[in-house]
Order: sequence, then C-alpha cells, then structure tokens
Amino acid sequence: MRADQQEVHLQDLWRGAGARPFAAFWLSLVAMDTFDGLAALAAVALVVLLCAIGQSRGAALAVALVGWLLVVGFESPLDPGRLAPHGTDLARLLVLVAAGLAASFLTRRRSGR
Repeated sequence: MRADQQEVHLQDLWRGAGARPFAAFWLSLVAMDTFDGLAALAAVALVVLLCAIGQSRGAALAVALVGWLLVVGFESPLDPGRLAPHGTDLARLLVLVAAGLAASFLTRRRSGR
C-alpha cells in the first residue's frame, strides 16, 4: 500500500449507506437462487431488514428497492429473469419497504436536537 492511501476497515465501510444496497443486491441474489415463491420474498425481506439496520430512511428505502427489483425480475410468472412487474408486485414492494423502514426506525440513532 502506498503512503498516500488509507486503509478502510470493513466495519467502517459497513456503517455507511453506500455498502448496504451493494450487500442487499448480492445477498438477495443468493436468496432468490436458494428459495422460491413466498420463501424467496421472506428471505429477501430478511436481507432488507438486516441491511437497513442503523441506516437512514433513504438508505432503507434504497435497500428495499434493490430487493424488490430482484424479486420482480426473478419471480415473473410470464418471463423469469426479465424485469416485468405484475399483479402482486405492489404488495411485495410494501412488504420490503416495511421491513426496511422498521429496521431503520427501530435502530437508527437519534441526534440530540
């Protein structure tokens, strides 16, 4: 490592909002590859919940949106693997947004204002 570079520890990187959608993407891919149907939605909701812990509402919504896009893209009954929203997608979006916002709301540190 060069003298002008700083080492970034994983723990410090995980605290920021940028790593959470990235982690949600890859973990949701694993969940979608492992489970089908409602089990896949539950697994992605768990991923969203875990990735939204301690984050702002905006970061939690970004994480939920990443999870929803993967669920929609891989659970399409007409054309699997293609992003094609269908009837139950609003309900899935609400489940994932609720999971993300609940984690954010319950674990976010409040400023002393």
